[in-house]
Amino acid sequence: MLCPHCNQPISDDARFCPACGAKLDDPSSDKAPASPTPPGPKRRVLPIAVAVVVVLVAVLGIFVVLPMVLGGSGGSGGGAGASGGPAYYSALDPDKYSLQEAQLDLDDCYEFEFPLDDGIDMTFDSFDQIGNTNPYDAVRVYTDSSFSHEFPTTVSMFESDDGENALYVSPADPRVRDENGNDTDAIDIFHLDDAESDEFVPLGRWYGFGGYYLVRYIGSDGEKLDKPEVTYFTVANDVDKDEDALAEPDNVQISVTGTGTLSVSWDPVEGADHYEVYLSAVDETSTSSLDRYTYDLLASTQDTSIDTADYDTDSAEFNQMMQDDGVAGTFQQNSRFDELLVGESEDEILENRQDAAAGQQGLEVADYVPNAEHVKDASVSVIAVGPDDEQSPFDFRNINDLLGKMPLESATYTALIYQGSDTEPDQATDPVGYMKWRLFEYVSMADGTVGIQRLQLDYDNARTDNEYLTYGPDEQHLTTGNVDMYVIPYTVPGTALSGELGVLAPYWP
Repeated sequence: MLCPHCNQPISDDARFCPACGAKLDDPSSDKAPASPTPPGPKRRVLPIAVAVVVVLVAVLGIFVVLPMVLGGSGGSGGGAGASGGPAYYSALDPDKYSLQEAQLDLDDCYEFEFPLDDGIDMTFDSFDQIGNTNPYDAVRVYTDSSFSHEFPTTVSMFESDDGENALYVSPADPRVRDENGNDTDAIDIFHLDDAESDEFVPLGRWYGFGGYYLVRYIGSDGEKLDKPEVTYFTVANDVDKDEDALAEPDNVQISVTGTGTLSVSWDPVEGADHYEVYLSAVDETSTSSLDRYTYDLLASTQDTSIDTADYDTDSAEFNQMMQDDGVAGTFQQNSRFDELLVGESEDEILENRQDAAAGQQGLEVADYVPNAEHVKDASVSVIAVGPDDEQSPFDFRNINDLLGKMPLESATYTALIYQGSDTEPDQATDPVGYMKWRLFEYVSMADGTVGIQRLQLDYDNARTDNEYLTYGPDEQHLTTGNVDMYVIPYTVPGTALSGELGVLAPYWP
């Protein structure tokens, strides 16, 4: 129907016109409609006010009430808080997850309790009775709706206050290492000292992300849930609640350089005194929070970019030691990333298999090759830090797809297998074959795999030498002879590794 006062379309059962605010006759009445006499100003005050209030309530519902109901925190930029509002429902598939009611402004050390059915005992000793050996298979907490970064938690199973068994999930204080790779208590990464907890001695704190996703995989009956239960929650004393908090760095770029190191860059943040770059690693196989979660401070800088080669002290010290011993070259790099592998590297597995084939006893020979399941979840985040230690939220970005491009060192055992004396062409009779055989370098990568690269020879800086360790006449005893040789420097493309290649001069005019 049309409004008799302004001729705008309205619903048949409307009592007020949403366009002009005029009161309409009761649509259920059988009386003929009154003549469309324009109402006076006083008669229109209440309907117009009602219409305005309705509009304001609708607007507030969209921009204030709705995000709160859906789990929004009004929080951080690109971190979990940003994806916590409407994205809590829109970003998660309800056919895949059971979305629970959001919990807002919890205590920043809040402990979740999940009562268990009678007879269900989820203690560590009996946890495998339900087909699991890791308590983190029951429940985890993530900082983003894609579940790509796990927040440090402690998962415990024991009797609740009422005597019933229950599952408890609380924040944990993770292992933190400084720029030199040393364990430290000096870095309070989640500002546990500032926790406003009702707990007497808080052992961890929800902090730094603005919003969190608790995902429960096992129900109170000890069985795996058909659809994991997801609960979005925020805490009252988080970084995004701090009026002095800095904005997240924008335009964060993470890539591997031409020499295989990690490059991180970002835009400057107003009010920042310096920036800190962290590497987070989560070992999903570990049942202990101390071993499961590791945070490494890769760099603290006033610049807006870093190359991890500038902060790789362990590699620098090892390479310098080799050079002090008279061995030219660069032999290690990316030492801050050499603990991301779970289990043995491909190079180590090849060594063990060769030793086992030769009859050595007591070897545990892996029945796998390194892959994504044997690498910790690795993520990098940049935070801005102000002069009074105020900071921006964390926004960890997964870098596992880059680890296969980050070399660590020469794969010594692989080289011995494929470049051992049994396969070495004789320089005297086949110098070209020898050079082809020697022109490759096997390299262990940060994800545990072994890559192969062809050496880049630097002929312009080749030199001669006349002292070389060679076989004696009986080919069994080594003697030092004045045998002329060429020494050719080389680099390994895609890495910072380098060395020298020696070939016997008599066979290379």
